[in-house]
Amino acid sequence: MECPYCEKELHCHDYYGLGNPMREGFEKLGDIYKCDNEECAMYQENFYTDKQDELHEGYPC
Repeated sequence: MECPYCEKELHCHDYYGLGNPMREGFEKLGDIYKCDNEECAMYQENFYTDKQDELHEGYPC
């Protein structure tokens, strides 16, 4: 995944979903990323993907 602002590679640091990830039945909904480019306007800001692997700004609710 690339940052939509600086086009550098985003750092995947977590994932999210429904249920407890340590138990059977967990449904992964997407990944959570951060931009590590210190020169980018979105440095250390969150992005996330949805089930269709589309990138969104912010943190998933």
